[in-house]
Amino acid sequence: MHSHPLFLVSFFLCIAPEEIARVCASSSLIVQVQSLGILPIMIARTEDQKKKYGRLVASGEKIMASGLTEPGAGSDASMMRTRAELRKDGYVLNGTKCFISNGPIATTMIVFVTTDALQIAGGYGYMTDFPFERMMRDAKITQIYEGTNQIEKLVIARELLRYFFTPLRQVAFNG
Repeated sequence: MHSHPLFLVSFFLCIAPEEIARVCASSSLIVQVQSLGILPIMIARTEDQKKKYGRLVASGEKIMASGLTEPGAGSDASMMRTRAELRKDGYVLNGTKCFISNGPIATTMIVFVTTDALQIAGGYGYMTDFPFERMMRDAKITQIYEGTNQIEKLVIARELLRYFFTPLRQVAFNG
């Protein structure tokens, strides 16, 4: 078995909700919602931030929330309109999020937004190993994979339709 921390976290997040749901499906959501908030930190932040927030979330001291869903876009990240604008004293968020699980009780929230930096990175995302560029490259390749998956789904659907809606032919069986 792999020993990379992110693999172990992902493995846990596959098994734990299923095992908890055997007793109480609602309680299994606690693990799942916490993971929506902590995974972006585990994937994209500094080692110090990972240790700090990982410990606080694991102990229950921090309750995470994740803001992705928007009116009119649902949870389709490609349709997000909320923006983060860099100002002298930090980022200013401009937009609307809704249906934020744990929102009313969260002590820490991850908010998914678009930024001008996405446009600035451009081709550098394919050439350097800086964290931002690497993450942009990975995000773009995921979009490509998703497009490929859509094509595969269409091909499979077409074949299923042919199989199930083609007139039956008499087949002779031996024995």
